[in-house]
Amino acid sequence: MSIKLSFGNEEEFLLLKNTQPFVMPLQPLRAEPDCPPGIWSYEAHQGVLEHATPVYHSLHGLYQHILHSRAFLARVANSMQLDLFCGGTHPSLDWPTLKMTADYQAVVDEYQDTVRALTLFGMHTHIGISDHSLLVQVFNALRPFLAPLLALSANSPFYRGRDTGLCSYRAMQFLLMPRTGTPPMIQSVQGEQARISELLRRGCIHKATSIWTDARLHPTYNTIEVRICDMQTSPQHAAALAVITGAIAIWLAQQIDSGLQPDYGDDWLLREDRWQAARRGLSATIQQKSTTEAVTAFWYRMLDNLMPILQQQRVAEVAETIKSMLHYGGGATIQRQERAAGPSPQLAVVN
Repeated sequence: MSIKLSFGNEEEFLLLKNTQPFVMPLQPLRAEPDCPPGIWSYEAHQGVLEHATPVYHSLHGLYQHILHSRAFLARVANSMQLDLFCGGTHPSLDWPTLKMTADYQAVVDEYQDTVRALTLFGMHTHIGISDHSLLVQVFNALRPFLAPLLALSANSPFYRGRDTGLCSYRAMQFLLMPRTGTPPMIQSVQGEQARISELLRRGCIHKATSIWTDARLHPTYNTIEVRICDMQTSPQHAAALAVITGAIAIWLAQQIDSGLQPDYGDDWLLREDRWQAARRGLSATIQQKSTTEAVTAFWYRMLDNLMPILQQQRVAEVAETIKSMLHYGGGATIQRQERAAGPSPQLAVVN
């Protein structure tokens, strides 16, 4: 296949000082001599810091960058005596007491308590494909992979001091917002741009990025943005999830390029898979081509399919990380085990 793919990743971190959100000064952070390149910015709630990687043309480059940026931020947080929280939801913070940043005032004015309640932290992986026809086909073919990615990344069982009973409470709470959840199939890049323009013209949205489905065509970058994953406590888990998402896109592009028709999934079953993944994490079962399959079996099968790509991209070690996540049950299971060993507000603090 002659078409080249590009990759990027975004992570949302919560910084705390004495259990309260801390606003990291951006200029001193960027001035650190080993500060990784990319974009450092504030998210909606005060104390939430986002890092977006540069564009990479290999999964190896993306993998190394995520590990570097995580190590850098942990070191800076330690030096400032801050806690660096990396999970899909904080286990004890009370969202009504958290202030929103000024840049998000228009969002608050429109969405009110639905957005104030979203003290959620996600990881978004971008896939760029220059051929728009192939980009659309890969986007549609990625839909059946969103629930398995959610199950693998589920890392938000606690919220406001209680066990929610879900493995990814973040995934379900985000449905409070409009234009979220499983994305519909798309027909063309131009069609999606026209849809966004129409929503803007009607005043339904105030900016082009106000569509927050689990995957979307990014209106500025023209990338596939996979938004389904919870933030990961482990840097290795975060890097592995970004890489495996990119590897799936490469695999699907190869399948399509060779003339195979991908499975785009059934909307009802995809929504059911999403719920099962959010509720049960790696204990979920999913609907694949008229059969029910344990999500762990799905991932072992996919790792076999993806191994040649991981080897070619020089990230074969990711397969062992994914197998370890499958074995231990993922982030939600680990957080619950830590809570059972002794209640602590420090769950999912990495440093």
